[in-house]
This record gives sequence, structure tokens and C-alpha cells, in this order.
Amino acid sequence: MGMPLLTTFPLIPPLPPREKLNSLIKKWQTLIDAHVEAKTTDGYTLRLFAVAFTKRVPGQVSKAAHAQAAQVRAIRKKIVDIIKEKVVTNDLKELVKLL
Repeated sequence: MGMPLLTTFPLIPPLPPREKLNSLIKKWQTLIDAHVEAKTTDGYTLRLFAVAFTKRVPGQVSKAAHAQAAQVRAIRKKIVDIIKEKVVTNDLKELVKLL
């Protein structure tokens, strides 16, 4: 009890290299990150992290594609709601297939 546990899922591909993750982060856009802790139908508690970026709309004149704080909160809430809905209604095996 209280001992750390390392779990690996061989069906899930490994994370991309750090260089790939760093290449996604660019100037003139907003980074929106969210984390969710939810329990599956079979009793597992999962902590999931999601990252989103803003992008320019077609025909936009401005160089920047930043989001306002209220927009970031709304997008984050939507991300959290979608992830919670998927986690609460599925078991771990189905979630791994969704990923």
C-alpha cells in the first residue's frame, strides 16, 4: 500500500518525441490545456490531459490568432465536458480503443 506503480499499455503508441511536441507550439496563437480526472464504468480512475491550439480563420487579416480569457475558459470547459462524457460512459477497454 502506498507504493508507486508503473503501468504500460502496449496497445497505445508511445508519445511523440519532445521535438515534435515543441514544434506544435508556435507564436501568434493561444495554447489551451485541460486536465480531467474521472472514473470509468469499471471503477478505474483516469487523469487525462488535452492540449489545443487556436488557429487563424480563412480570410483573416490579422497575423495573430489569440483567444480572449473568456474564450479560453469556454473552450477548456467544452474539452473537459467531452472527455468526462466519454470516460464516464465507457470502461477502460473501450477507452483504449477510442484513443
